[in-house]
Amino acid sequence: MTFFHALALASIAAVALGLLVQQTLRDASARHAVLLAALLLPPVLLLVAVAGLRLPAASVVTTDVIVEASKPAAAVAVSGNPKLSALVVTLWLAGVAVAVARIVAHILRWRGVAVRAELVNGLTRSAEVREPTVIGIVRPVIVLPAAYDFTPAELDAVLAHEQAHISRRDNLIALVVELVCAAFWFDPLHRVARRKLVELRERAVDDAVLERGCDAEAYVSALARSCETSVHRAVACMSRLNLQERMESIMSHSIRHRWPVSLTRGFIAAGVAAAAIAFATFAPAPSLSAGDAPVGIPDFDVRATPQPGGGYTLDVRVDLPDGPFTSSAVVASAPETRSISTTQGGKTYEVVVKLEADGLVRGSLMISEGGEVVAARSKWFDRREPKPGVYPSGTDNLTPPKPVHKVDAVYTSEAKAARIAGVVIVKVTIDAQGNVTDARVLKDLPLGLGQAAVDAVRQWKFEPATLDGKPVATDFNLTVRFVPD
Repeated sequence: MTFFHALALASIAAVALGLLVQQTLRDASARHAVLLAALLLPPVLLLVAVAGLRLPAASVVTTDVIVEASKPAAAVAVSGNPKLSALVVTLWLAGVAVAVARIVAHILRWRGVAVRAELVNGLTRSAEVREPTVIGIVRPVIVLPAAYDFTPAELDAVLAHEQAHISRRDNLIALVVELVCAAFWFDPLHRVARRKLVELRERAVDDAVLERGCDAEAYVSALARSCETSVHRAVACMSRLNLQERMESIMSHSIRHRWPVSLTRGFIAAGVAAAAIAFATFAPAPSLSAGDAPVGIPDFDVRATPQPGGGYTLDVRVDLPDGPFTSSAVVASAPETRSISTTQGGKTYEVVVKLEADGLVRGSLMISEGGEVVAARSKWFDRREPKPGVYPSGTDNLTPPKPVHKVDAVYTSEAKAARIAGVVIVKVTIDAQGNVTDARVLKDLPLGLGQAAVDAVRQWKFEPATLDGKPVATDFNLTVRFVPD
């Protein structure tokens, strides 16, 4: 389970729990606060995670399959289908974009209503509103319908109602709730919670109006005359949501002892803090993916060929949008660093190649635009010559092998105690029958994790690679990530 999977599940569970807990309370304001805290849990958890963001010690992107060991003795899992993942993310982003566009459209519409409203006898009125409404967040204004004439007692109740919305900052809260629900547009529980919040908001405001001393009969009369809309999520208004129940509650309302607001907020803050600590403790750490290339970054390849007289020839290939870019350079010895770049479409693509003394080549592709690096990607390569009859990954028309049997990688107790995190890159040779015939560490981690990764992948069974439809032996890089609990 990834960090974002855990965040989504925790958020949905929090909303479900908030809906249950608020039913056990009597005070509408407290019920509203509890459910609001449940809805706002995702941003809190995300901030906690970002504040403690942990990246693997050697976060890399490799050309081949990715395996992960996220807990001691955890099962090693191959990353999911990237096309399916991309489709899911695209659908989610499309839903978020539609929801956010609707929010922006609502904000612009109500802003226009406020601009076009007229001041009549000291009151702001507009023919575009059907009930008394508060418009705006920074400088909220109460806008009354142009067609209604209230008695002095009714007008006092109406203005008290809308002023209570302003004091509670309900428009700001509504905007934040809408943004959270936009991110969870696929979850029906969030829609239920959003509607419940509007209902509880109005009940809490009803209590505030009556406790201010407004006449209950005048208030009920104002509600009956002016409420025409069940739910306005973009602005706070005199909603007719559950109007009959609210009117009965208003007429039977009695001032009763309530818990101090500070005490209610304290309990909610403590609950949210406890949830955030639990999530930060048990959820997967947010980390850079070691499996999939960032969207929009082209693939690239680096070959380092030893020369008979010494030195190496570097061959670089970058799959650019307008066609592949290839270049070569000669270095005398290792370790050595060489940079090769090209410009296309207003962007500069620079490949920095570093030859290590231990037989590795690290390639880093950096994309710059206007003198600023906008994206980057790194990969490890092995510069040693492949064995005879063994085709390296990346060979033209080579279909890579697929694992059909996996063995768990063991997180050593020493590494667990030291909380070692990072990746081990293992180069394996897979024969034409799908057996691992050789495995060695290209990028190691201390305290036995490199050997643990090798011991695991040696026992894997693969569907062999094919070249033009025929099974062949191939070299393959596996990346094993270790993340402590």
